[in-house]
Amino acid sequence: MNNSQKMLEAIDQQDLAKADSYFQKAVDEDSDEILLELASYLEGIGFYPQARQIYEKLAPVFPEVICDRYVLDQRIILNPFASSKAFAIDSDITRIFQLFKGCPVRVPAVL
Repeated sequence: MNNSQKMLEAIDQQDLAKADSYFQKAVDEDSDEILLELASYLEGIGFYPQARQIYEKLAPVFPEVICDRYVLDQRIILNPFASSKAFAIDSDITRIFQLFKGCPVRVPAVL
């Protein structure tokens, strides 16, 4: 059983301290493919900071997948990790552009 699976088992048991411990191990030790699956699952259940951490780590490995997380129909970049889908702050936008230089992004002049 890998660390990602152990994390999900800890979440099922509502042991968030243990889940966080396994999450840190997963980020360091699990394969990129397993981490990508974990990030998608975590995003789906609302663990946005953890999903974001994994996506940012995997950006160089899976740029085409990561682009889809940040670029929505060529509109302004949204922060998919804020529950209100609020616009990312300027520093986030700059960081995201640096991570995803190859992504097709067009930021509108008027919001």
